[in-house]
Amino acid sequence: MTEFGMNGDHSSKIPMKGRVSPKSPAMELRLLGTFELLDRASGTVIAVPSRKAKALLAILAAAPRFTASRARLAALLWSGSAEEQARQSLRQLLSNLRRAPQPFPVVYDDASVRLDEAVACVDAVSLQNVATASISDLIRAVSMYRGAFGLGLEIGEPDFDDWLRVERERVDNSVVPLMDSLVREFARAGRHAEALAQATALHALSPLREETHRLIIAQEAVVSGRASAMQRYEGFRILLRDELAVRPEPATIQLIEKLRNLPSNAEDTGANPPATQENAVGHGATSPPPAVRSDDSASPASLWRHRPVAALLVSIGLVASIAGGIAFRGTIHREATAYVVGSNGRLSVEVQSFDASSTDDGSKALSDRLNRETRLTFSRNNQLSLIETSESPARNLGARYVVRTHLSGSAGTILADVTLIDSESGSSIWSGQMPGDEPATAFAREFYGYIFSEIALNQARVLSKASADSVDAMLWRARAAQLQTRIGTEDTSAEGLYKAILAREPDHLFALLGLCDIFILRVARDRTLDRAADIAAAGELLMRARPQAPNSSDVAFKEGMLNKLQGKFEQASADFQRATRLDPTHWNAAAQYAHVMIFLGRVEEGFALMEQAAKNLLPDLGAAETAYIAGETALAARHADEAVRYLDMAVNGNPTVGRIHALHAAALQLAGRTDDARAAAEQSRTLSPNYTPEIMARRGGLHASPRYVEARTRMVDGFRAARDGATSR
Repeated sequence: MTEFGMNGDHSSKIPMKGRVSPKSPAMELRLLGTFELLDRASGTVIAVPSRKAKALLAILAAAPRFTASRARLAALLWSGSAEEQARQSLRQLLSNLRRAPQPFPVVYDDASVRLDEAVACVDAVSLQNVATASISDLIRAVSMYRGAFGLGLEIGEPDFDDWLRVERERVDNSVVPLMDSLVREFARAGRHAEALAQATALHALSPLREETHRLIIAQEAVVSGRASAMQRYEGFRILLRDELAVRPEPATIQLIEKLRNLPSNAEDTGANPPATQENAVGHGATSPPPAVRSDDSASPASLWRHRPVAALLVSIGLVASIAGGIAFRGTIHREATAYVVGSNGRLSVEVQSFDASSTDDGSKALSDRLNRETRLTFSRNNQLSLIETSESPARNLGARYVVRTHLSGSAGTILADVTLIDSESGSSIWSGQMPGDEPATAFAREFYGYIFSEIALNQARVLSKASADSVDAMLWRARAAQLQTRIGTEDTSAEGLYKAILAREPDHLFALLGLCDIFILRVARDRTLDRAADIAAAGELLMRARPQAPNSSDVAFKEGMLNKLQGKFEQASADFQRATRLDPTHWNAAAQYAHVMIFLGRVEEGFALMEQAAKNLLPDLGAAETAYIAGETALAARHADEAVRYLDMAVNGNPTVGRIHALHAAALQLAGRTDDARAAAEQSRTLSPNYTPEIMARRGGLHASPRYVEARTRMVDGFRAARDGATSR
């Protein structure tokens, strides 16, 4: 065990100067997830005066006997300072804690500093000491894990940040076997929805652990059906090939082959689907994922259960010797025209392998990269269900939409001709051409954006004709309206449609998240009539959605946006980090995390991170919001020309938003392009609401760092100069 590894032996006491400890811990130090120091009696969060003070408490909590030498603390917390200056900074920090209105659980002498465990208990230590003899013990242990150790606790000191990464990895590695055991215990007890939810959480913690993916695929097959399990596998297979250049392990391939070869007409005599289990992992109640239906009229009572899958999973050891039959809710395809359609309007789409006319090695390699990344992007979305391509009619899963792509040209000049086919009518509903550019991630996002937009518009038209007031019709009409608003033509009908859906189905997940999006975007664009009310409404919708999707990167992202809009930048950064941990390709979360860095004063770091995220996001159908924050990040870091480049995209993406033109004017002014700056400032003046320098000066609120305030002043001065120039012409 290293000096600062967690140790169960905390019995040793050394004499220290400091406050007298009470007999039982009055505080709880939470280091799993976002840092919190709680008063256990009242449940209130105790304010810690600085990031260095939080880092000090984290080091002590992880140290043997909760004790560290002054020399070690000074070296970790002030690694860039001379030794004497670092020791003086530590003395000042301890003095500040001693004088704070709220007593802190820290005692010290001339040589050492200790966290007083009689005053404060530590969640990370409690997690490692909990008994795990039963399923209830495992549930209690796993519920303590709220996130990575010291999430967002980096302080910019290389030695401390390196120590934090090592300690975080060590703690995470200790949690993996606990979560794995809980998944298997849930499965053994027949609690498959909970097993799937916990396996998904384990995947977020260790995304490349293949045993976890086999557990997920197995439980997905039991809970949601073969098509959904195959979609999970396809995403993982592409990830392995793209990130590690390896094939899945033989055990994974064996599982998939047996799932594929399962008789499509095997039936069970059971009449009812499995009952919903309560979530017992500490995240609130969770319903099982929706069953895959063989037609639009299927009801829960008519869903089949599939015992051959139970035999398959038990025979290959996927669920740790589960005894007894396993209920399987799957798709029974009796007709070639039956389409896979999930609840909440989730439609199936087949993205066929790209057809390339060129056979040279460079073109073929690029085609393969674009094809893999596109399928991966589709497999990771939460609104369309990607199904596997099959040459065998016997295994046809009946995709509702089919996408065909032909690549022409040679490496460097490849064009993609894309056709979207409505399987129900057999006709093409959209075709278009786009450049096959690198990076492949940006191509795939743009490809997905076009396809989803056209599917949403087509579904809105088709379902409105058939049954305009059905939940599915209203859902797709709302999505289509949101797409119009995102690209600049405001359509306010989505809010009413989502509210109508929730009046019928109060827990409709996509309606909850869609309506939440509307409130967040309204506040972000400064188009709200009551900012506090809209933020509260979005928060209430997320509270209702979270139990249904406790490990959703989209939920974590929206929580980050709400915290960001309220000026809670540290909490927002932790939320965005969690979103990217749950989905490493959630580039919007990565971009928002980079943007939050400028409000925290980490301007150059934010710009570097934004450059990485933006290349995977832009250009994009919804580029305006992303390009705007990328432009502001570049401008804060004094990269005016880069800011202009981003803000050109933002203006092209949505020319109806005054604040975009205003920041564009500021960037142009600071880049020395005064005539263009005046034109942009004049354009911002014509839009409603009128965005003024005084409004821009409120960006970041009261909680922004001095470095951001300094950068904001430059932006405001640039915007004001452009406006004054436009007025004088």
